[in-house]
Amino acid sequence: PWPEFWLELGVQSCKDATLARINRGHSAADVEKAVALAAEHGVKTCVHLMAGLPGESGNDFLDTVRWTASLPVQGVKLHNLYVPQGTALEQEWKSGGYVSMEQEEYVELAARALTLLPSSIVMHRITADPAPGELSAPGWAADKGITVMLIDRLLAYNDWWQGKDCDARDANPFL
Repeated sequence: PWPEFWLELGVQSCKDATLARINRGHSAADVEKAVALAAEHGVKTCVHLMAGLPGESGNDFLDTVRWTASLPVQGVKLHNLYVPQGTALEQEWKSGGYVSMEQEEYVELAARALTLLPSSIVMHRITADPAPGELSAPGWAADKGITVMLIDRLLAYNDWWQGKDCDARDANPFL
């Protein structure tokens, strides 16, 4: 048997203006081509999506999630944007040009994102994981366990699950 191959793509957003602003070096159309090519050759794709990007709203992030759901991807990693020390983003944050997302907003967006993604997609991550000593902001990003617990609680409270708003509307397939 052949080994399983995965291609991970740091997509971050489907908004070309955002991708240019954060110097990604690719467009949404480039991502679509790469994902289609990988699928054509039997390579599974995991895309990274980021909430809280400069200039983007929560609705922009959810638009990216919806767009991702339309692509032949098999995995997703959700990330909250955090401010690493020694970066241009840290300078922007220190000068007040960037305000990091509050934990409650990220929890709500991550939970909503899960409802929009097909139940067949493997969730590789649902929150970012900064290395020790790397984080400038937001402070809550240092405790991944709390964020995951809050996402789980919000899903349960709202009777939400992955795929609820697309392919698993009637019942939670994970129970």
